[in-house]
Amino acid sequence: MPLLRGYVTWCSTCNWNLRPEHPNSKDNIFESISAKYGERLGRSLLMDILRNGASKPAMRPAHWLSYFLAAWVQIPGIALGVVGVWLLWQSRLDWWLILPGGVCLWLAWATRPRFDRASQDHLTAQQYPDLYALVNKVAAGLGAKPVERIYPRPWFNASASREGRRGSPSLYLGLPLWAVLDGGEKLALLAHELAHLVNGDPSRGALVGAALEVLGRWYAMLRPAVPSSEQAGFPRLAMIPVNFVLSVLALVVWLHALALAALLWRDQQCAEYYADALAAKLCGSQAMLSLLEKLHHTRIFQSALGAWFLNSELQQRSFYAYLRSRIAQIPQRELERIRQVELLESSRLDTRHPPTVYRIHALQAIANSDKPSLSISDSEWEAVEKELTPIYQMVQSQLSRNYHLGLFS
Repeated sequence: MPLLRGYVTWCSTCNWNLRPEHPNSKDNIFESISAKYGERLGRSLLMDILRNGASKPAMRPAHWLSYFLAAWVQIPGIALGVVGVWLLWQSRLDWWLILPGGVCLWLAWATRPRFDRASQDHLTAQQYPDLYALVNKVAAGLGAKPVERIYPRPWFNASASREGRRGSPSLYLGLPLWAVLDGGEKLALLAHELAHLVNGDPSRGALVGAALEVLGRWYAMLRPAVPSSEQAGFPRLAMIPVNFVLSVLALVVWLHALALAALLWRDQQCAEYYADALAAKLCGSQAMLSLLEKLHHTRIFQSALGAWFLNSELQQRSFYAYLRSRIAQIPQRELERIRQVELLESSRLDTRHPPTVYRIHALQAIANSDKPSLSISDSEWEAVEKELTPIYQMVQSQLSRNYHLGLFS
């Protein structure tokens, strides 16, 4: 078993210590439940995708029931708000009602639906016309609305979403990831993320998305805290009935989230397969498969950032150049480990996505998927990279600052 300094030591015979990608879903009730459903039902869904092909989720009874449950989530907050206003009104006669009325209003405000607000640090179309032209060319190829905001981020990832009450299409572009991709992989990244705007994922809708967020906040508020070992005597005993009541209420919220997850899970996963299929038809399945492999280089990115930040000689060159060199110099054995990780059913990028190995099988099954329908000229790529040059430097400063805060926080 050869040992490579700075890389994971593993056994190619028994796959010991492969270290698959396990998304951290402990802090999110819905993602935790979704992950459990994926472990139980993911293989049967893949078989159905391979037989019938990936398609946009259709409206089914489960859809309508999920919308009903999502709307029902808002009832406690509305009721608390009404009760709070009534108690404050009654406090004209009984002053002691001010406190419970205020508590009810605070709970109603804390659990209100929150829509993503547009940040002000986006790149404008007036200043970066070539970047917007490229992104919206991909969006047009997918039948999606033009992107209104593009946010540069210090992530080894990317995402697309609808923001605000108008649902403005927005793209969050992780420049460390963007910097290590070739033209086909960049096109695949844009196509996959923008496909989320048209793939029919019910959990990305305003009503259901707000309900999932509210359920998560209710569960975080109600879940009893672990008693401190320093607590003793009466305070500890007094918390027993309080924690029991909170546990019952948290269980009610968890069951509601379980029901909503059960209704949403299949359509959410189908929407991910459909986003992959749309991207493959636009840019080719080989570009998508190559992108999936690059997305599993997160550990290399984190290791490279630490080495670059702590070495003054390495800082003489840009972080992106150093990261590209690190990825280009990945030993063949480490590449083999990453490919083996991709083939593990327990390995996925996050709980929204099917296991990477399932996505690979689905992409390989797409007919004529190696013939991209959209091409970008070299001059278009060069114009985009020229526009992004100052943004690379800005994000590099953010990476350095974030790593410094992580070391000393």
